[in-house]
Amino acid sequence: MSSRKPHTFSKKEMAKYNASRDPQHRHLSCHAPWRSLYFGIQGSISMCCYNQKDLLGYYGQGPSILDLWRGEKAQSIRREFNNRQMAEGCSRCAQLIKQNNVEGLLAKKYDSANSPVPSSWIPKWYAKGNLKPDYPEVLEFETGNRCNLACVMCNEACSSTIRSNMGLPPMKEAYDDAFIQEIKTILPHIKSAHFFGGEPFLIRHYLEIWEAIIAINSNIVSHVSTNGTILNGRVRSIIAGHPMNLSISMDAFSKEVYEKIRINGDYEALRKNIDYFLSIKEELDDLSITACVMPTNAMDIIHLVSFCQEHSINVFFNTVFEPREHSLQSMKKDDLAKVLHHYEDYQKVLEHEDTGLSINKRRFNGLIEQIRILLEEEDDAKHAQTPLSDKELFRAWKQTLSTRSAEIQAATSPSVAKEASVALQKVFDALPNYNLKKTFVHEIGRAPLKTLITRLSEDDWKTLHHEFIARFDEN
Repeated sequence: MSSRKPHTFSKKEMAKYNASRDPQHRHLSCHAPWRSLYFGIQGSISMCCYNQKDLLGYYGQGPSILDLWRGEKAQSIRREFNNRQMAEGCSRCAQLIKQNNVEGLLAKKYDSANSPVPSSWIPKWYAKGNLKPDYPEVLEFETGNRCNLACVMCNEACSSTIRSNMGLPPMKEAYDDAFIQEIKTILPHIKSAHFFGGEPFLIRHYLEIWEAIIAINSNIVSHVSTNGTILNGRVRSIIAGHPMNLSISMDAFSKEVYEKIRINGDYEALRKNIDYFLSIKEELDDLSITACVMPTNAMDIIHLVSFCQEHSINVFFNTVFEPREHSLQSMKKDDLAKVLHHYEDYQKVLEHEDTGLSINKRRFNGLIEQIRILLEEEDDAKHAQTPLSDKELFRAWKQTLSTRSAEIQAATSPSVAKEASVALQKVFDALPNYNLKKTFVHEIGRAPLKTLITRLSEDDWKTLHHEFIARFDEN
C-alpha cells in the first residue's frame, strides 16, 4: 500500500475536530479500524460504511469473517491512521473535517465505544496498527435493500422499490443462513450493532439477527436507521427486547416536502409512528431524527430542528454527495446564500432558547459552517476554473478509468474489472462532444463504487450510453 495517499489534516483542522471529542480518543483521527466491521450489500466486508475503497474481502469467498478482521490487509489499513491522518479511502469524513462540519462526522461515532486499549497505552505501536484486536466491538449491517420507499436521493442499489421501478430484477442475496450462524459466534463480544437499509425492519436477516441478540447478548445496543413506516407486532417485540437506538429518517415537517422526497411515504402515518416512538422514548437507548439536507428541503430544516428541541431528541444532518442534483453543492450561489441567511436568523433564536439539547445547537452550527465553506469554495472555483484542453481531458479520463478499474478489481476480480473498463471506454468514445465527455469523466470519478459495479454488471454499455445522453445532453 506504499503508493496510497492517506488524508492528512492541518493542525487547525484537527483542533476544530478534536475540540468536539473526548480527550482520551484524540490520539487517533478515527477508531473504526480497531472497532468496527461493516457488511455491504454485495457481500463486501470493510471497517466502515463510508469507506468502500478499503475492502477486507467478500463474505463466502475465502477467509472467515474473523480471519479477515485479524488479517494483514486489516493491519495495513490501520497503519494509515494517526492523530492527524486517515486512510486514503476515508474521503467523505476527510471532506467534512476540511469543511468544519465536525458535529456531523461519522468518524466520531466510533469514539463512543470503550477504547480497545487504556489511554496510558497510546504508544506509537497502537497508532501504527500493530495492535491486532481479537474481535470487533461494533458490527454494521447493510446486507439487504428491501425498502417500501423510493427516496429521490437514494438509488437502485439501496432500494428494492427503485430497482423495481427501473425494471431491474431483485438483487441477489450475498448472505445466507450460514452468515447468521457465523455472526452468532461473534455476538458475545459485541457492544453495539448498526443496521442500515433498505428499510431495516423489512429485511429478513436483520429480524433474525435481532432475535439472536436478544437470546445471546441482550446488552448489545442496536442502532437502527429506519424510515419509520414499519411498526408491526414483531418489530415492537424486537424494540422492547433489548436496548435500541432509533434514528428516524425524515427530511421535512411538511407533508408536501416530505412526500416529494420520500416517494411512497405517507406523512400522516409516519407522524403517528413518531408519536408512538415518543411515548416509549424512556424505554429506548435513544431516539433521534436524521435529515438529508438538500435543495428541496433546505428551507424546511429549521422546523425539524425546532421539533427535536421541543421534544429533547437528537437531530442529525446527512451530507448528500450524490445524486449531485440533490446535493447542496448543486445550488446556485444566490439560492445557497438565502439558505445561509435563513439559518443564521434561526441560529440567533436557537441560541437564546433554554429548552432542548445543546448538542443540537452545535450540530446546526456545524451545518451553517459547512454552507459557508461551500460558498467560499464556489467563489474559489469560479476564479480558478479554466477549460481543459482535449489532451488534458484525455489524460484526466485515463487517470479516472485507471483509478476506478483498480477499485473495481479490488472489490471484485480482474475479469470483472476488465469488462467494466472496456464498457466505460466504449461509452466515453461514443459520446458526441467535449462537454459530455468532460461530464462523463466527472460523474464516473464521483460515482459510489457499489453503484458503479451494480450498473456495469447489469447493463451493457449501449444502455449506459443512452441513459447518460438522455440525462446530460442539453441539445
